[in-house]
Amino acid sequence: MIYKNDDGLLLLGWFYGFLFMNQLDPFSLYELVKVCRVGPSGTLDLKEIENEGSSVSLQQQYSEPVYLNVYDLIDPENPERFTAMNAYLRKIGVGFYHSGVEVYGVEFCFGGSESCDTGVFHVEPRRAQGASYRQSIYMGNTPLSPNEVFLVVQILADSFRGNTFSLLRRNCNHFSDLLCLYLTGKRAPKWINRLCSIGMKVKWLLPKSLDNPSASPLPADKTSLMIPVAGNVNHILNQRRNKLQKETFEKNKTSCDP
Repeated sequence: MIYKNDDGLLLLGWFYGFLFMNQLDPFSLYELVKVCRVGPSGTLDLKEIENEGSSVSLQQQYSEPVYLNVYDLIDPENPERFTAMNAYLRKIGVGFYHSGVEVYGVEFCFGGSESCDTGVFHVEPRRAQGASYRQSIYMGNTPLSPNEVFLVVQILADSFRGNTFSLLRRNCNHFSDLLCLYLTGKRAPKWINRLCSIGMKVKWLLPKSLDNPSASPLPADKTSLMIPVAGNVNHILNQRRNKLQKETFEKNKTSCDP
């Protein structure tokens, strides 16, 4: 949901009925509903906005666990097919998987569509429709605030458009891998997408339809699409690093003062 006034203020919020009202604490939900100023070029002004109207101290350091949620794909005609196959394929480091990234009580995923709208959407953690939950992998903690995570996902949403989905080159696992990297500095385990990597090496033997967004096992959920924002993820990460370094310096300086 998005509102825009003449001053170029964007109110970014999630007010969908099913969305996490019992799973996000009020602080986390508040941090995800922000007023962000957008410049003339449409790029996000990443000045200090996280504390606008917030009672949270700038000195607070964040450390939120990030999970990679892995699912078995579901064949509508044989729902247990991929689960049974993955039980064997997993032993040799491959399989047919969907994945999403869970952080601050929200899971972010990528799916295909014929539209040029973003293919990045959010779901209730570990409950992606059209897939069977298998396991969660702890990827580490992120030092980013809820608002910063939100902005990172929005910027990724700007490049992960629904019509760019490719089962071999740009699928849900590629998105999860990149988001995990930005949030924790760690990449997703290779086995979740190894089958596609193998497919790329023999793609001339495979049907061209695999490069079509319609091949997406989990199409983008149009009711919960993210709002794409132009920006630079590294800018956000550098801001947080600089802030943490400054806070650490000030803390050490204070403790050393007589």
